Amino acid sequence: MLQLLSYAEGSDPTDSSLTLVVISLGIIGVVGLLVAVPATLARRRSHRNREGIVAALVLWAVLSAGSAIYAANAQISYSKEYNKRIMSGYFDPRDTSDAPKLPWVLWIVLGTSYGGLLIWIFSGSAAPARGFDVTSVDR
Repeated sequence: MLQLLSYAEGSDPTDSSLTLVVISLGIIGVVGLLVAVPATLARRRSHRNREGIVAALVLWAVLSAGSAIYAANAQISYSKEYNKRIMSGYFDPRDTSDAPKLPWVLWIVLGTSYGGLLIWIFSGSAAPARGFDVTSVDR
């Protein structure tokens, strides 16, 4: 039998890929709810710019979910690498200089833009009515 020289890491006992999937689904669910509420408000208020609001909300959702999932993935990967280094015995556990930085500036901008979208929804006027006014017909 021919043996090939290769190296492969065993399966991850912490199931970090499953953890990442569950965290990602949770993030997508929360962002979806945060987008559904303003989109529904814009539709119910018959906002004249509701298509623009929905487009801005979709962009906001993609950026928010993407940045949060990226940050979660970076934290999980760093945690695995950090534990592997500690188990090797050649690493100082107090050294966290290479820990991934969270995108706080992006999150502040996204939070501010979400607030701006809410203000846009509540400050806008309703679209003009189409058709005839049926309530003013005298009988």
